[in-house]
Amino acid sequence: MGDSPAIDPAEEGELALAKVVESAWQDQALWSDVASRLGESIKRWRFWSAAAGGIGLFLTVSAGMMSSESLRDQRTAMTTIGVLLLAIVPYLRQKLLSPERVLAWTKSREASERLKEAIYRFLMGALDADPGADNPHPAGGRNPLDLIRRCQVIKQTTSEVAGVAAAMNMRQLDPKARRVRMSLDEYLSDRVDGQIKYYMAFGEKAAKRYRFFYALEIGLGILAVLLGALSGRDTPAVAADAALGAFTTAFLVPLLTLVMAAAAAVTAHMAASRDGELAARYFATRDALKAIRDEWSVSPDPHDPASVRRLADAVERAIAAEYGGWVSDWNQSQQKASPA
Repeated sequence: MGDSPAIDPAEEGELALAKVVESAWQDQALWSDVASRLGESIKRWRFWSAAAGGIGLFLTVSAGMMSSESLRDQRTAMTTIGVLLLAIVPYLRQKLLSPERVLAWTKSREASERLKEAIYRFLMGALDADPGADNPHPAGGRNPLDLIRRCQVIKQTTSEVAGVAAAMNMRQLDPKARRVRMSLDEYLSDRVDGQIKYYMAFGEKAAKRYRFFYALEIGLGILAVLLGALSGRDTPAVAADAALGAFTTAFLVPLLTLVMAAAAAVTAHMAASRDGELAARYFATRDALKAIRDEWSVSPDPHDPASVRRLADAVERAIAAEYGGWVSDWNQSQQKASPA
């Protein structure tokens, strides 16, 4: 039996390094999935709770305006359904739209982005060394222990929301090819240009959503004013009498209630989604990344290792400032909204 071939220490080290990076990518994919599922759930239940509140209010007000004895059964059914819908809204908000659930979402998203930042910094040799490390890596900025420890610190920040993640029915993550080694051209293509395209595309989507809901809010507000005038609530008695000749109060008041509830729901959605602020932040970050890339490209020696590290550091700081500000804004808005 012959001797087994000797393993090249350099090759063995590269394999170990690749496994460390792959493990970090797996952690990042996990928390990205948790954040995506929590975000989708919050958006979905926000819509259904608003719909339940609006419909419940419409049904109860409509039932109250039905005075005919022949409609007693319909009135009872509408009242019952309306009351049940209104009763379930606080429960939905308490359990599925609570500040704790939103905090779990933002914490998960922050952890995912911070893990991604650490991996890209490591791949580009721009990950700060662990101050407690007693065995600095000769490659400088590419010590696998630094990446392991950085990821561990990041994951520790998710301990308070780990219960929410564990309670989810975690699905098997689809395998996704991730780079365990990266050249400068790949970093520019995957990370820098990729993020520039991302912020441009999602900034435009956020701006479109904001314009749509803003127009909807204005339209519902105008409709509420007109219905209020026709129902006699905002006009002199003479004009109200003329209006009521064509429209009955029994029809207008429930409709006015529904329109006002819809307008309030749209306003609340705009405040919660923060699409206008997100669009502005995305476009600003896109411009910042373009400036960093362009300034680096015309520097005296852009391919010098120190220049590359400065590029990676500036890019990652710009991206971190974007998602850091996003998370901070969300948490502040939740703290302001929680007493209500």
